[in-house]
Amino acid sequence: MGEVHNGNKTLLLVAILIVLLLHFLRDELSRYESTSPQVNETPKQFPRAEKKSDCVYIAADVEDYIMNNFEALGYDNESAKGCPIWLDPKVSTQENYDNLHAYRQDLDRYAKNVEEFDKPVPNLVRTMQEQGNSINQVELCKAARPHPDGVQALFPSMQVSLTHAGYVEPLLTPMRHPEFCKSTPEDTKKLLDLDYLIHDFEKMCLNLKPSSRSILIDMGASLKFHGGQKVPIVVLMKMYQQFGFYFDHIYAFEVTEFDPKEVFNEILPEEYMPSYHWINTGACYFLFVLVQTFYRIQALINTAFVCIMYSSKFVKIQKVSVLKRKAN
Repeated sequence: MGEVHNGNKTLLLVAILIVLLLHFLRDELSRYESTSPQVNETPKQFPRAEKKSDCVYIAADVEDYIMNNFEALGYDNESAKGCPIWLDPKVSTQENYDNLHAYRQDLDRYAKNVEEFDKPVPNLVRTMQEQGNSINQVELCKAARPHPDGVQALFPSMQVSLTHAGYVEPLLTPMRHPEFCKSTPEDTKKLLDLDYLIHDFEKMCLNLKPSSRSILIDMGASLKFHGGQKVPIVVLMKMYQQFGFYFDHIYAFEVTEFDPKEVFNEILPEEYMPSYHWINTGACYFLFVLVQTFYRIQALINTAFVCIMYSSKFVKIQKVSVLKRKAN
């Protein structure tokens, strides 16, 4: 069952957690340096990847546009708005506007394929442990494709970024599903919609080893504020299970105080209790700084971690800061 940390012990416990995570990340990064099978080749319609196939991170064109026009778009200002670039072609360029909306249509196609995915995918790590050297990992991981030709086939716009962990969504404002920009203040559905997150399950599977451990860090982990809608983080965990990924540890940070009995007895699905750590403090700052110190932040997020960062002002500003540093 999870652990609850409150009061004056918070800083000490957070420091201990950071040390443990540093140890884990050191092992993960050393594993990335080792030779691994490169079977998920970049298709010809993605020329950016062909230019430097061993690059850790290759940004999509729409992401590059933001990187190269950061100040011109006003994103160096904390009061900047992220939606105008989606609503008016004059805010950027007609080409960039068209690319954004082609990507938005691809997102709908991707979400539909993931939602309708009904192939049985076993627990990937457990299967590797049980079958040992006899396993054909390439064939095993193909089972986690949301499309017969791989996740990239769902994005003819080519507006996806490439990492060591496979294809991911480009880093774009407003750090939400694009349809959020068309929603009303009363409509919170798209505010909490995680369908804009792209998961290359096949490539993540190819990065696994029998000794791999999967960790999810949820920063802003309230399970109650969704107004009758499905809890996004639970939807995400179930989706990963559907594609063969089971989290060994789930670290849930939430600054709003909750009775732990309510969390574990009334809200949290029972199946997640053995791996769930409820940390009722705003300590996500420490973990965010920890993760962003690693150069391969995208690889970490998509291989060792799944970081869900909700709408707190701090997280949005920090993520924009990461974008700005990458652009320089």
